[in-house]
Amino acid sequence: MLILSKINRSTLIISLALGLFIAPLQASATQLLAIGVGIYNIDGSTDATDFQIEYRSNRSVLKELQPWAGFEINSDSALWAGAGLLFDYPLSEQWRIVPSVGAGLYDPGDSDLDLGSSIEFRSQIEIAYVFANQNRVALALSHLSNARLGEDNPGTEVLSIYWQHSF
Repeated sequence: MLILSKINRSTLIISLALGLFIAPLQASATQLLAIGVGIYNIDGSTDATDFQIEYRSNRSVLKELQPWAGFEINSDSALWAGAGLLFDYPLSEQWRIVPSVGAGLYDPGDSDLDLGSSIEFRSQIEIAYVFANQNRVALALSHLSNARLGEDNPGTEVLSIYWQHSF
């Protein structure tokens, strides 16, 4: 019964995050297609390369928060797909800091690192440089964790560089 309640809670969280994409939204900044590459599990216990692709909406929900959805796969075939919210905070005209959180589904693939659950949460902080055409280059640090949904919760960190194309 405890497992069922964890699954229901996780399903609710993911449904709310995905539901933000189809809720009526107010237009704001530019929408972005972000493509990234990084180092999976930066503590060095694995040597996998991480690849990401994300869509970042130009709509705002809950005041300044923007929805995003993404997919990650690493060279050990571990994959994560999820959605969440981000806050695109301007430090200046050219620089942004972008914290984000999301929930998604995880499959460890052939990775030596099992994160302990098929439900994993991602928190990320990035610093981005904005070009005149609104494209960006960003450096990001993210953390994947199951928030103790599973018996084991090792978590992992990913250091990435992104190219974010504005459209």
